[in-house]
Amino acid sequence: MSISVIYDIDLVDEDHDEDYKQYYVKAIVEDMALEYMGNYWNPPEYGPAVCEANFLLEKEELLPHDQNNLIEFIEALELDWEIVKDDY
Repeated sequence: MSISVIYDIDLVDEDHDEDYKQYYVKAIVEDMALEYMGNYWNPPEYGPAVCEANFLLEKEELLPHDQNNLIEFIEALELDWEIVKDDY
């Protein structure tokens, strides 16, 4: 999945276990939300959506500080993104 923008990245649990720390990330991810169902003649179309995911890093590992490098790093993790549901 391709990330357009990272809105938020937080350290959730510094002591997830003895070797890892857990992070939460919220970002715009391309091709996540169904925009057109498709029909017999046209395939379905997907667009970007605000999504969230969690991931683990080893305690010694640091996140990149540069936005572009951070996006590349998170894309390489191949996270299971979940679309953020609106409450309204």
